[in-house]
Amino acid sequence: MNIRPATANDVGEVLGLEQAIFPDDAWSADMLAEGFTSEYGHYVVVEHEGAIIAYAGAYHLPGDEIADIHTIAVTPGARGNGLGAELFDGLVAWCTEDGAQRILLEVRADNLVAQNLYQSRGFQTIAVREGYYQPANVDAFVMEKRVA
Repeated sequence: MNIRPATANDVGEVLGLEQAIFPDDAWSADMLAEGFTSEYGHYVVVEHEGAIIAYAGAYHLPGDEIADIHTIAVTPGARGNGLGAELFDGLVAWCTEDGAQRILLEVRADNLVAQNLYQSRGFQTIAVREGYYQPANVDAFVMEKRVA
């Protein structure tokens, strides 16, 4: 297994995973490409046997106290072995090293596995965005961790 920075060349493969993992609210190819190539983003992919099996990303504008974790996705066949937690911890470390004092993220109200992971790492729910995930009309919990 190899964790490496995401590149524009990964957009097509990641888009396929994005649509399979998040069928109702997948990011577009343009959104992925923007994140992968932004000088303010930190996006990684995980390769195993020549295929991408997971990806994750965060964004932090230098000098801003807030960083945002944008996405973490692990294919169903690669779940349950701590890969999501490893990716999440890597994003938190990057945000902290890049100077963020607070880290924010949104998580689906119906994604208890992710919520439990984030809570185990010290994140707390600070707000609810009603109907945030469309078209399923699922609420998002806004979670925060202060790191400074």
